[in-house]
Amino acid sequence: MPLGTASTLRALALGMGGLAVLVAAIEFAEVAVREEAGPAAAADDPATDGPAGTLARCRTVAPDDEAALEGCRAAWEEARRRFFGLPPETAVGPVRPAGVE
Repeated sequence: MPLGTASTLRALALGMGGLAVLVAAIEFAEVAVREEAGPAAAADDPATDGPAGTLARCRTVAPDDEAALEGCRAAWEEARRRFFGLPPETAVGPVRPAGVE
């Protein structure tokens, strides 16, 4: 069977399609594993100590836990400050509309 342009393109298309299906299957498998682990697994992971670990634990804090929320607010502010590249002394607090206390 001689290889012509049509058969070469057909083989290339089948190969690319097969590769796309394989990549999609791997991605779906990884998503399923991540969903099974959930955010609680990230909070218990010793590799997430420090700011990342604090932020991971803050995802599970109850709204009525004022002590934990205060620590989370500080962690969120620090993460925001680092993200925007602000030095600590110029970091701004939460923006509130005028007239709201």
